[in-house]
Amino acid sequence: MGNKSSAAPTTQTVLDEEVFKGHCMQVMIGIDFSKSNEWTGKETFKGKSLHELPDRLSERNPYENAILFVSHILEKPAIQGAFDELIPCFGFGDSVTKSDAIFSFMPLDRDGVPKRKGYKPKHLCTRYRDLCNTLEFEEPTSYAPIIQYAASEAKHSDLPTNLLIILTDGRLTMGQGHTTNTNLALEYAAKELDIVILVVGDGPHDILESSLAPWSKKNVLVAPFKGTPEQEDKVLQWLTNRAMERRGTKHEESVDMPFKPVLVHPPKPIEQKVKAPPPEWVNESIPFQQEGELEYFSHGEQAYFPPPPQPEIPQQPRPTTLPTSSVSQPDARV
Repeated sequence: MGNKSSAAPTTQTVLDEEVFKGHCMQVMIGIDFSKSNEWTGKETFKGKSLHELPDRLSERNPYENAILFVSHILEKPAIQGAFDELIPCFGFGDSVTKSDAIFSFMPLDRDGVPKRKGYKPKHLCTRYRDLCNTLEFEEPTSYAPIIQYAASEAKHSDLPTNLLIILTDGRLTMGQGHTTNTNLALEYAAKELDIVILVVGDGPHDILESSLAPWSKKNVLVAPFKGTPEQEDKVLQWLTNRAMERRGTKHEESVDMPFKPVLVHPPKPIEQKVKAPPPEWVNESIPFQQEGELEYFSHGEQAYFPPPPQPEIPQQPRPTTLPTSSVSQPDARV
């Protein structure tokens, strides 16, 4: 009997056993909340804003579909376990951050440090919905702050692969240095970071890719969001190739960045709480009025304390006897 030839290893085998073995990757997600999202759903989302939340929970907007698409990729057996299951997520382009900063999906402490690592992929849509209706969209659109922040985090990471996934409508603001800043950020990130940019909405998708520096295309994948299994495989294969190229190059010298990323608080009351002094009207004899914790949040420099609950006013007891005028008098003729 002839010797059986051993089958060539499949792509799945390479992914499982060689590239993503053990905890070897850091993942971050950035979501575009700039004003152009309000009109780039004219053809693909019935003329509505790409961030508009459908009334039915069973329906999703394009960004929610893109978040679920990313979740499916990160939950594939080939890559699952290679990164922390809690993924940090950030937003940019709203009226507070504009093109200068990013805001955290995670609550921050008083020093501006996230109080939790992030969210599981399957929970990102829920967190996105919590924040979406609290934002006011603004221009211009720049990817520089999110790229530079992710790259600075990657620079202090001991992991060989650091991935930033940007979900955007692709309308990068041209001129006024915004394109230049984005390309500077890409140059800074080239040694540290791999970037996947998924473009949702109407596009055009080729303008974004053509506006990026040609040399950045090695570690940046720009693709119109389709949400198909074929696209999932394409993104995963690209990431696999990048991870293989990253081996042994983690500590190469990188370019210094002239500006520092700014991280601000989420725009909605969440888990953060601070002690508040008891109001003057507190009655020591009523247990539910004792000093407690009030919800606190801050977006930029703004902070909000919900109004304290008002004490209950006891109801007046109902009269047990009728008024004198309503009591019948005896007949004087008897």
